[in-house]
Amino acid sequence: MLLGGCNSSTQTGGGGGSGGGGRPVVTNPSKSGPQQKTITHRLSQLLTALACDPDCSSFLARNGMDPISTLKQIIDNGIYGHADISMNGDPYSTGATNGGAPEMAIVVNNQGAFFNRATPDGRTFSVGPRGYPGRSAKAQGFILLHELGHSTGVLRPDAGIRAAGESNDTDIQNHCKKTLDAIK
Repeated sequence: MLLGGCNSSTQTGGGGGSGGGGRPVVTNPSKSGPQQKTITHRLSQLLTALACDPDCSSFLARNGMDPISTLKQIIDNGIYGHADISMNGDPYSTGATNGGAPEMAIVVNNQGAFFNRATPDGRTFSVGPRGYPGRSAKAQGFILLHELGHSTGVLRPDAGIRAAGESNDTDIQNHCKKTLDAIK
């Protein structure tokens, strides 16, 4: 499936986490409000960008699940949302999680880097190996792409396991540069 919007200079030929060192505590799940609109917008951008990046699509499909179809199903079925997410008592350490709330494959943390530049006490958020600033389009795209990697089964379980999360982030950064560059 190829979505519109690829420009010829980026399109080439060819085609938080779950488990591990603890489980995130998800409270106050929601699929409404301005947060949901922001997530919807970024998921749509991600879908278009992913269709233009065969390296990222191939990486995310390594375990046999088509990432474009998976993302389209998540969007079309509305199985994403936002909530307060805490890991080991820290409400800021998790950007999102894969599941954890009824009828949600991707749950974005209201208190994390997706929606905020910093914690209430002033600690700034930095996302991924490139250190995208919290609340930026790139940080939001990166967080959603990471969770899509868990949905397609290519990323290792990393909930509460810093080294696994960093390794997964490096994989996303290395294989999905064009997709991330397209998110603005």
